[in-house]
Amino acid sequence: VYDMCKSAGKEITIEHIRLLEKTGGKSGDYRAPIPTAP
Repeated sequence: VYDMCKSAGKEITIEHIRLLEKTGGKSGDYRAPIPTAP
């Protein structure tokens, strides 16, 4: 993500990122659980 955004400015801060879904690879597919409201 940083590599794609660094042209906007090298001092950027990236926060609150999490993996929602991925496919393929050695560990297989992944989909994050849907959070429930408190």
